[in-house]
Amino acid sequence: MDVSVYKTLENTKYYIYTVIDNFSRKILAYDYAKELNGSTRLKSLKRAIEQEFGVNLKASQLVPKLNLIVDGGTENNNKTVENFIKENQINMTKLVAL
Repeated sequence: MDVSVYKTLENTKYYIYTVIDNFSRKILAYDYAKELNGSTRLKSLKRAIEQEFGVNLKASQLVPKLNLIVDGGTENNNKTVENFIKENQINMTKLVAL
């Protein structure tokens, strides 16, 4: 997962949240927002998991073991994302790249 910043010609700043497969480099999900936060990050993570594995997280369907690689940004490392992993009992190892 990563976030990039884009500025328009009018100087409006947008954050582009992406979830990318580390091997194929396929974009699994993305969102954009005017602010940097964990809730927007969580939306893209949930959508990537549901679409890529054909599961419904609300129905507590099993998800294969996942390795989630993130940078040290607060949008990736926060209670919103941590609680999602814990509460949904996803077999996910979150690795913070240096």
